[in-house]
Amino acid sequence: LETEKQKFDLRILLEERLEYFKVFFEQKKITLKLDLNQANIFAPKSQISKLIDNLISNAIKYNKKGGVISIILKANFLSIADTGCGISKSNLNHIFDRYTRFNTDQGGFGIGLSLVKKVCDDNDIKIICESVENQGSVFKLNW
Repeated sequence: LETEKQKFDLRILLEERLEYFKVFFEQKKITLKLDLNQANIFAPKSQISKLIDNLISNAIKYNKKGGVISIILKANFLSIADTGCGISKSNLNHIFDRYTRFNTDQGGFGIGLSLVKKVCDDNDIKIICESVENQGSVFKLNW
C-alpha cells in the first residue's frame, strides 16, 4: 500500500467509492442515508480508499435485504452504520483481530477489519465500533 501522506477531501473519495458500490446497494435493495460534508484528512489516499471499501462492503454484506446504510461525514469524523446482523457483545472486543470471523455464513477471510485497524493506527485515526446483535453496527472514526 502507498504510504505517502497527502491532504485531500474525504467527501470526494467517499462519493467515488459509493458510486463503485452502487450496483451492490441496488442488488440488495439497500437504502443509503447520506450526510456528507467536506472533511479534509492527511493520509495516504489508497490506504483510506481500502479502509472505506472494507467498511462499506461489510455494511452491505452483513446487512439484510432492504436494509439501510447511514453515512455521516463531517470535519474529523466519519460514521458508517448498517441495519444488519450486528455483533454480539462478547465478540465486539475481537473484531479487529486478524483472521477473526464470527459470521461464517458469509465469505471472507477475517482480514478486512484488521487491515482497517492498521490503516487507522498508522494514520492517527481513532476507530470504535458500537453494535447490537440483530440490529446493526456503526463504525465511528475520528482524526
